[in-house]
Amino acid sequence: MRVFLAESAGFCFGVEKAVEGVYENLGKKKMVTYGPIIHNKNITDDLKRHNVDIIKNIDEVLDETVVIRAHGVPPSVYEGLQEKGIDYIDYTCPFVKKIHRVAKEEYEKGKKIIIIGDSSHPEIIGINGFTGDSSLIINNLEEAKNLEILPHESYSVVVQTTFENEKFVEMVEFLQKKNYKIDVFDTICSATHDRQKSAHELSKKVDCMIVLGDKKSSNSTKLYNICKKNCEKTYFVENIYEIQLKNLKKYDKIGITAGASTPLAIIEEAVKLMTEQTNETNENFEQMLDENFKTLHSGEVVTGTVISVSEHEISVNLGSKADGIVTRSEVTEDDTIDIRTLFKAGDEIEVYVVKINDGEGNVVLSHKRISEQKNFETLEAAFNSKAVVKGKVLDLVKGGLIALINGARVFVPASQATSRYTEDLSPLKGMELDFNIIEFEAERRRVLAGRRELAIKEEENKKLELLRNLKPGTDMEGEVRRIVTFGAFVDLGGIWTYPHY
Repeated sequence: MRVFLAESAGFCFGVEKAVEGVYENLGKKKMVTYGPIIHNKNITDDLKRHNVDIIKNIDEVLDETVVIRAHGVPPSVYEGLQEKGIDYIDYTCPFVKKIHRVAKEEYEKGKKIIIIGDSSHPEIIGINGFTGDSSLIINNLEEAKNLEILPHESYSVVVQTTFENEKFVEMVEFLQKKNYKIDVFDTICSATHDRQKSAHELSKKVDCMIVLGDKKSSNSTKLYNICKKNCEKTYFVENIYEIQLKNLKKYDKIGITAGASTPLAIIEEAVKLMTEQTNETNENFEQMLDENFKTLHSGEVVTGTVISVSEHEISVNLGSKADGIVTRSEVTEDDTIDIRTLFKAGDEIEVYVVKINDGEGNVVLSHKRISEQKNFETLEAAFNSKAVVKGKVLDLVKGGLIALINGARVFVPASQATSRYTEDLSPLKGMELDFNIIEFEAERRRVLAGRRELAIKEEENKKLELLRNLKPGTDMEGEVRRIVTFGAFVDLGGIWTYPHY
């Protein structure tokens, strides 16, 4: 018998933070939790022994501090706590807080919100509260098909963090085929996605699969359903003692996975007891976790995998306990570019770590800084070789223009913008033009671009081309540039002439 542990299993970032937070405050505060802090009876029973009770509404609070669990709560709960002057600690999962923010912002734009998930789950109840309890909630493809969507309305879709990715994709594809006005925000937690993916892959390779988790846990139940599709002999248990281990000896390969509410100790215990049934040695579980999760530091450059791309930001899996966020402004300076056309889910992306925690548990990243450094080196090479580079005029500023050249904002003096000094440079805004790098100071990171010589050369080439094509008797259109006593000078496109009568 060989035992295999899924690459991603057990506590997620949000749940771990909430549980650790409660235990850290034991003895410091009298606490109650707003609903079970975690779907794990062992932990909730242990907290009860430490006089940490569970409440269903804030009217039950006496003089305790209320702990808000990772699932989050609707705004009405925060308002009630503040009105009553009740102290509280908010351990809402950062991924759930992100959904609250997205749902609220989209709702305030006048959009109808569609939430994909279980309408009775506390996470969904909380999200719905941020839309004035007006969201349309669907949990499967059939409900998506029966959804009444008005063609003149705009909709935004968010999804429960622990929702099954395959079902989510199926439902979204159905809605998008109907050509409704729908913006989709993939808010499934990356840890959930990784956990489901590794469980799916492992369950296809083993003879027996064990899912460790609480039967009331949404994500654990989904893991069981995923594994059951691939492996008929899948067991859903809270701990390893619920299984007669001797009955498992008949299986050659056994897989283990665990839900987000399953403590590390329960997983380690399962691995230990099961590996005792065989002579093979499995690697230490703690060591495996250390190897699977990167430690990040501000200022370093790392490569991650794009989880999702919205109009405003890119979510990136960095292989650490927390995901990274690249805001639109840290992707490109060009306001006309839709970042959804630059990256898609699954793409590799090189990023600069700006900050380890943005206050919501996300790592703050910049893709622009990586690009800027590479572009700076490209501009230096163009300066040294006197090469022509292409750029787009972004803005008109005092004394000249700002052009985006190789992803970097570069100043173009007014005297260098055209072949001769022109006071009004506004016609150039938005144009893509050729430039030379005329000044480059690496130490000061100072770059100037110009196109005066290029513009003069372009005009000379146009003149030569025009002269080659001029033939007697040809009718041509031109622009009257100057009127004199003997006639008018006409610009034929770089060549001035005057008509003979």
